[in-house]
Amino acid sequence: MHVAEYQGRGPSVSCVGRFGTAFYTAAAVFVALHGIQRRQRVPGWALVGRRAHRLLFPFLVWSLIYGVFHLQYGLRMRAPWSEITRYWGPASGTAPHLWFLPFAFLVALLTLAVGDRLLRMPGRWLAVGVLALVPIAYWVTYEYALASLNRDALVGQHLHRVDRWVEEAPFVLTSLGVVALWFRSGAAWVAGLGRTARRTLAGMFGMLFVASELVFVVYGDALRRFSPPEPRFMAHAGGLALLGLALAIGGRSKLVEAMARIGKHTYTIFLTHFFVIELANRVWWRLPGFGSLGCIALSSLGVFGCCLALSSYGRQLLRLPIAATAARDAAVAS
Repeated sequence: MHVAEYQGRGPSVSCVGRFGTAFYTAAAVFVALHGIQRRQRVPGWALVGRRAHRLLFPFLVWSLIYGVFHLQYGLRMRAPWSEITRYWGPASGTAPHLWFLPFAFLVALLTLAVGDRLLRMPGRWLAVGVLALVPIAYWVTYEYALASLNRDALVGQHLHRVDRWVEEAPFVLTSLGVVALWFRSGAAWVAGLGRTARRTLAGMFGMLFVASELVFVVYGDALRRFSPPEPRFMAHAGGLALLGLALAIGGRSKLVEAMARIGKHTYTIFLTHFFVIELANRVWWRLPGFGSLGCIALSSLGVFGCCLALSSYGRQLLRLPIAATAARDAAVAS
């Protein structure tokens, strides 16, 4: 998404990656409800502390890193302080993608607060609630909440990206209902299916995901008239379809194991990818076919590969002192 934007492509191309926010929002709800469903005997304050350490601590650290990076570059370009810090704030940090971390923390808090009640509700009532309340939530958000926001005023008050929190609010409600319904009814039903049926179900979710992406790309401009500034509900459908695909596959398989090996690096990739993009943006314009779909695809793969390498290498560096300490303790003990 950011690669396409940096190479001058409009929303019809950059929107392809917008399902990621929806997927990780739904995944955050899933993880929190899964912990509640398993009746983990952990105090509420401890769960909140874990989420804060997992989400808010990286938000502060990487806001500092990106802030220093942008500050030195802006001062070198002799940009005024107000211009350098224009899009900095408590809801967005110092980089365009960091807004998701405090947002995910609030989603986790909300899930922990209402999750137990949702999991005690009958599946039928959950289904009725999702079908009745979700359309109303989207209508209120797009028709009134977003329309009443003054984005220029938000930027002036350093509350940039609060509008993204509002855009994602109806999807949080959707995720709570759908994921709770999964734990109440869906998980047992899918577990009773045979391997062939589960593969068919996974294929259906995969096709739904691809269809949502194609509709977003082809009809995004038309849909934008009904849900300005962007038809986020299509990205939300893609994110839920991707989560459904993962749950339908389930179990242990070579595909799941391969995805898990890469999946453990996705958080670091998320945190570092914009840093790599900022550095690469200074040389991208020299590439043949700059701005074309092929160049964007190759550039995106390059950014992913660099971030994956950084994550893997960083983990190895962190293991070195741990391994050395363990070896020293073993030597002393012997």
